[in-house]
Amino acid sequence: SPASMDSLSSSGVGDGGGSDSDKRQILEQLQQQTALNLIQSLVNTSTEKCFEKCVPSPGGELATSEQKCVSMCLDRYVETWNIVSKVYGSRIARESGGGGGGSSGISFQ
Repeated sequence: SPASMDSLSSSGVGDGGGSDSDKRQILEQLQQQTALNLIQSLVNTSTEKCFEKCVPSPGGELATSEQKCVSMCLDRYVETWNIVSKVYGSRIARESGGGGGGSSGISFQ
């Protein structure tokens, strides 16, 4: 309806309006959601892969060797994630003219 289009335009939604602060806030929210999705994906993938690798015959509880294997496997995933994230963040910063500090990546400490 025309009334709803007018309200969209006056709110800055339909015409590219809105303050820079609003745009930054929306961009930050999108970046946070993307980061959360990436972390969830990493956790799901690494847990699945490490469990498949380290626990060939699941039982009531993990054997000590299985616990160690899963722990080391997950540590390798996190270490690899941190390296890739740092390199990727540096590349993004360099390509956007930010200097390449590498702080754009998401890392686990």
